[in-house]
Amino acid sequence: MSLRITELNGPASIQDQGRFGHRHLGVGWQGPMDRLAFESANWLCGNPLPAAAIELGPGALSLEFHQRGFVAYCGPAHQGILARAGGEAPLYAGYRHQVSAGDRLTLRPTGEGLYGYLAIRGGIALPELLASSSCDPALDRESLPFRPLRKGDRLPISPQTAALPTAAALGIRRYRTHLNFLPAPKTDARRLRVRVSSSLSRMGVRLESGPPWPELASQPRPVFPGAIQLPADGQPIILTRGCQTTGGYPVIGYVVQPDLDDLAQALPGCRLTLSPCTLEEALRAGRRFQGYRYLIKRGLYGDGP
Repeated sequence: MSLRITELNGPASIQDQGRFGHRHLGVGWQGPMDRLAFESANWLCGNPLPAAAIELGPGALSLEFHQRGFVAYCGPAHQGILARAGGEAPLYAGYRHQVSAGDRLTLRPTGEGLYGYLAIRGGIALPELLASSSCDPALDRESLPFRPLRKGDRLPISPQTAALPTAAALGIRRYRTHLNFLPAPKTDARRLRVRVSSSLSRMGVRLESGPPWPELASQPRPVFPGAIQLPADGQPIILTRGCQTTGGYPVIGYVVQPDLDDLAQALPGCRLTLSPCTLEEALRAGRRFQGYRYLIKRGLYGDGP
């Protein structure tokens, strides 16, 4: 199976689970901004992780399928219309849909989130670099999947032999505006009430926190997705999945990893609360997230894989 992108208005890329273990070489993680939405779309299609899927940011996408198969879209950011010989039908988020050769899918923004994921049964079959097919513009490569998607791109799909999950739909997921962070040593561990600015991307989200934080002495600290940097203007920046591997700004804390999914879907103007937590509380949040993932997958597969 293959598909072709016929229209694209906005950022879109190929993402799998990410490229880990190479930050010392200057290679970032990448991977999906909303990890659970990405995984859910793949699970609906019966794809083992890490299967590559399309991540669509704010904007619209149209594509044409060249073969029969199954697809699933997960995320709050888009609504889909599937055009086929018999007319048009909605493509609902959180459902598995069957498509045929010649069918055309259009995804348009809902204004309720920023990122969504389109998985195709079998997964997108593109080359890997450092064990990942995730797009990373910093790699400075002009070939897929390492560059962003463009109109006219043709994406091959792997054959799939694994069984589809028993269920074909997922429940509605609610996103939170309360995020937890681990304070960095020797910083003021206080609750932050902030607003998401219009300056955001896969690299980071700039926040507006009212009165600026007092200037901190710059101390070299590791940066990775979740790090809260404090630039000279005193307005925090939370680094996200596509962030750089080094940074010169002071770091005041680290958002716990499960909460980065919620941050990814926060629209400009959204008000967030960032609460300091202990290491034990952060680990507990990670266990809850893993338990939630297990329940979603079990709901789809029952006693299967």
